[in-house]
Amino acid sequence: MLHPLEHEALPNKDFRRIRAQSSLLYKRGKALVKLGVPKGTNAEQQEDFAKGLKNFNSALAKFRADARRGTNEQLKTSYSAVHDSFEMLAAMLPRG
Repeated sequence: MLHPLEHEALPNKDFRRIRAQSSLLYKRGKALVKLGVPKGTNAEQQEDFAKGLKNFNSALAKFRADARRGTNEQLKTSYSAVHDSFEMLAAMLPRG
C-alpha cells in the first residue's frame, strides 16, 4: 500500500489519492502497531524495534490528522514520516 503512494502519488502531487487511502493506511498501520515486536526478533533489536513502533505510531497519528485537516505540504511531510518509519521497521524484521 505504501509503495504506490510513495512512488506514484507523492511525486505526482496526487494528494487527493493519498487522502482517499489514508483511512485504510491508518487502520493497517495501527494493526501492525498492535502486533508489537515480532517473535524471533533478535534480543538486541527488541528495544530498537519497540522504539520504532512507537515512532511509527506517532507518525500515523500525525498523518491521520493531516489527511483530515492539514495542508498538502503537511500531508506530504507526515506521509513521508509514516513511510520512512515503516521502512526502518521492515529493515529490522527477523529474516528466516
